[in-house]
Amino acid sequence: MTTNVPLAEPIERVFVVTVDCLRWDYHDEYRELYPNGVWYRGTPQATYTPTSHASLFTGLNPPRHGVFDFGHEYVGDESLFTVTDAASRSRITRDGDVIAGLNATNEPIVEFRKWFAPRLDNAKHDDEFREPEDADALLDSLDDHDVTFLHDWVVHGADRGHPGAWTYTISETDPAENHRRYRKSQQMSLSAHENLLSALRNRGLFENTLFVVWGDHGECLNEQPDCDLGHAHDAHEPCCRVPIGFCSPLFEATTVDHETNPRSVDVLPTLRSVMRHAGLRFDDPDHEMEGIDLTTFEGRLAGYTMSPTTPKSGTGDAVRGPKWCLYNGDVRQLYRTRHRPDGDAGYALAEPTDDEAVRRRYQSLLDRVRGDADTLVLNRE
Repeated sequence: MTTNVPLAEPIERVFVVTVDCLRWDYHDEYRELYPNGVWYRGTPQATYTPTSHASLFTGLNPPRHGVFDFGHEYVGDESLFTVTDAASRSRITRDGDVIAGLNATNEPIVEFRKWFAPRLDNAKHDDEFREPEDADALLDSLDDHDVTFLHDWVVHGADRGHPGAWTYTISETDPAENHRRYRKSQQMSLSAHENLLSALRNRGLFENTLFVVWGDHGECLNEQPDCDLGHAHDAHEPCCRVPIGFCSPLFEATTVDHETNPRSVDVLPTLRSVMRHAGLRFDDPDHEMEGIDLTTFEGRLAGYTMSPTTPKSGTGDAVRGPKWCLYNGDVRQLYRTRHRPDGDAGYALAEPTDDEAVRRRYQSLLDRVRGDADTLVLNRE
């Protein structure tokens, strides 16, 4: 049974918060930290940052928005940043813009990293937090806009070589050690979120706010037999099961939905309904969004996910429902998925199983993705 996102008239602003590399099975403490809401076990449109974000910002699947790699330009004109009164643009890494064509506003970029603790490395870190010097000006500016986008990349800290202020050295042979280090980086991320939420409360910017908290993709931590370290190599389960949460102090309770399987393309249509109900600006984009509205939808969804290899080789992508996945690798196989680790098998998938109805569904979606992007629809199973 689908849990719908509530509508609340007193909502005055929206914060869209990315937690880069956040896996579904590691999201619980974010759910506890944020106010009441609906948390979906969801699916991103890609296993890497620019393509996944472009789908969220536009409500389009990758074949339609055209962002397949860092620096690629969005082929359309309208996005979250043009149809709303947005306070920050698409600068979503510490180094600069990773998606061209989405910087339609001249508003300042709000840097979430100003609320991060000083360091994250393999040594003991300094837990002391000092609010950034320009916090007052930054936070006061948020009250002048309807939408603010924030990007938390602390959990995106795995590094094969030399640890720095925001990386940790990974193990090529010990997945359990990688999980411990991933967990350590997550604790630093949670600290930043706690700091920022506290600052928002102190300035009266918390109570009437909708927070959309999601993972743009997950992270494989060298779990065997088939999940190498990282997230941009294939469409494996740890990379492709992420939280998508809609939270607000105005909501009455917190619920967790494992069955609907929303996708990142569903965020923008849902925000359109929530914001218009609250009297906030949300113009109609000049394209038809491919997601669904989670304030009214009932049913289960199938989602398309691609990896960076897909545009080059035609492989490394997948279609997912709530309980199944079909990979398009060297050999297409339909799998039942595990929600939790299973001993030595880690987060590996269960044995392949045949389901002709789902196989036909996958083929029809794949044909549309490759051959007729203008009519691409990825909705009900």
